[in-house]
Amino acid sequence: NLTVGVRAALRQDPDVVVLGDIADADTIDTAIKGAETGHLVVASMPTPDVITTIDRILTTLPREEREIGRMRLSEALRAIVSQQLLPQKDEKARVPAVEILIATAAVRECLKDPARVSDLRKLMADGRKSIGTQTFAQHTADLMEAGLITADTAKAAVSLSAPSAQPTTKRGSKQVQSA
Repeated sequence: NLTVGVRAALRQDPDVVVLGDIADADTIDTAIKGAETGHLVVASMPTPDVITTIDRILTTLPREEREIGRMRLSEALRAIVSQQLLPQKDEKARVPAVEILIATAAVRECLKDPARVSDLRKLMADGRKSIGTQTFAQHTADLMEAGLITADTAKAAVSLSAPSAQPTTKRGSKQVQSA
């Protein structure tokens, strides 16, 4: 049982706990407790983007614990990195497209309020230069501009994340439309 293993590992006072896919409420709760007690907890979750990861964490918790879970997550979270491996233009290899959310004070406030979760994508986009956050749309636009992926690949990757996310060039002069 993963939850029992995580609890046992936390009793050993490690600096870092690395978990595979976390999918049940007990494991998520235990991972958050580990982070709350000062451990760096790194876990994976099979979700297509940052927003879906947050939604999955919160909806996995029992309904009566979601509000406090939202508060606990907002205080314990340090970052979410979401990745998609995309075929390169020459189709000989894959290249990662990465979406990054860093838990700043503004992000924590959005996490606490269910009505503001949709603001997270804008915070990620706006924080690109100052703190290193980015959306899939921004990164796929970079990959297209560098000639690493095709426009079709970028559209497909971005369509897996939020419907409003559209890849654009760095200068914002050209926009790829989703079908």
